[in-house]
Amino acid sequence: MTKHKNWLIAISAILSCAAGPAGSDSDQASFQLRLPLTPVGAAPVQRIRLPLEVLITSKSDGLSDIRVFDGNGRVVPIARMPNLPSPILNINLPAMPILGPQKALREPDVTLKIESEGRVRTVAVDGKPVADDETSGVIGSLFDTLGHSGDIKKLVLDASVPEGQPVTFTVEASEDLKSWRSLGEAVDYRPPGGAEKDLTIAVAGTLQGGTKLRVTWRSDAQLLTPVIVRQAMISASRAALETGAIRSISATVPPLLDAYSLEFAVPFAVPIQTIAVDAKGGEGLVPIQILGRNAMEEPWSLLGQGRAEASSSAISLRQRPIRMIRIEADRRVGGFAAVPAVRFGIESPEIAFVTSGKQPFTLAVGHPDAADVYLPIGDIARANPSAIPEASIIDAAIGTLTLSAVSAGSAPKQTMVLWAILLGVTVLLAGIAWQLWSNRNTEAQTPG
Repeated sequence: MTKHKNWLIAISAILSCAAGPAGSDSDQASFQLRLPLTPVGAAPVQRIRLPLEVLITSKSDGLSDIRVFDGNGRVVPIARMPNLPSPILNINLPAMPILGPQKALREPDVTLKIESEGRVRTVAVDGKPVADDETSGVIGSLFDTLGHSGDIKKLVLDASVPEGQPVTFTVEASEDLKSWRSLGEAVDYRPPGGAEKDLTIAVAGTLQGGTKLRVTWRSDAQLLTPVIVRQAMISASRAALETGAIRSISATVPPLLDAYSLEFAVPFAVPIQTIAVDAKGGEGLVPIQILGRNAMEEPWSLLGQGRAEASSSAISLRQRPIRMIRIEADRRVGGFAAVPAVRFGIESPEIAFVTSGKQPFTLAVGHPDAADVYLPIGDIARANPSAIPEASIIDAAIGTLTLSAVSAGSAPKQTMVLWAILLGVTVLLAGIAWQLWSNRNTEAQTPG
């Protein structure tokens, strides 16, 4: 009986070692990273934007393993800051004329090609041929959004239209000049003798860093004078990338699986907002898609798609935590000639903390078993969240991450712990069974 009790004690010990935390989440020494946090002024509640070092050190989804300790080592109340409205940015865009037959954009199998000679930029139309008597000229205008990202709200068009003829303007967007999505439409009418005025078109869409806008026009009757578009102004919410809420970090990836595929493990828990893939082998342009999964047994799911160039625009991803990423090149092109470089865009949220404790304060992060202790912002701050002052915290420069292949320890830690527990219990149960069998044989061989 004593031997069996010893086996049970051993099982309990293994379970405790495998499942128990390395230290209490109320002890700042048990957190992997600790940074000094300095309040500015005497405000009882202050906020900080989490440094990139904190984001890539966090061990839990939702950044729940973050604590703020006061000078006495006590945990102080914290809260997640709400997402505040993005500021509006007005961007002036010069018009590039789209040249071709007047009905070209209504024909199937038509694509656009940008041609550049010196400083002159024009857009030509390729596609289905039209009749010889078709009138040619300017059939639309193309606008380069100059790498801006954000939700577009409206487009103000500086254009001249014929007098007495209603003209319908259509606004579309594309990242590759092949697939176009509609953003909005408006009809402009200039009465005879009326002065020219700007046309405001309400639009709804998102600029993704490399988005082009196309404005075309049409009329039920033949236009008596041509439509002339000089420029456009777009109003968009300033993207998080421009306001500092999204932080960029470069990464070195493992070798290619082949010329068309690359896989790597994600070494942090926070969701990835964007990925930019920079081609390093002189490939020019490589259409790619980004796939993700969280376990080896899961199928790959599409997170986003775009293209790899020498200096690529960021590709927006579906927002969810992901542990493994696969980059696939379009097999209609030559693939990658060399291992590309990768840049992640990670959202850096803000948190608020109470400053009534003893200084100095410490921000701690990186505890695998820490519980979520965030309070609602209204429980610690009565003021408008936008009026909460910002405390000071060191935001150190982060070097290039070195990413490992998916097969190299990419399973989440929780999964590895469960397998360790299962293996340990299996070995112990086998030992108990062997001990019972051995005892029975010994008793059967003992005389009397």
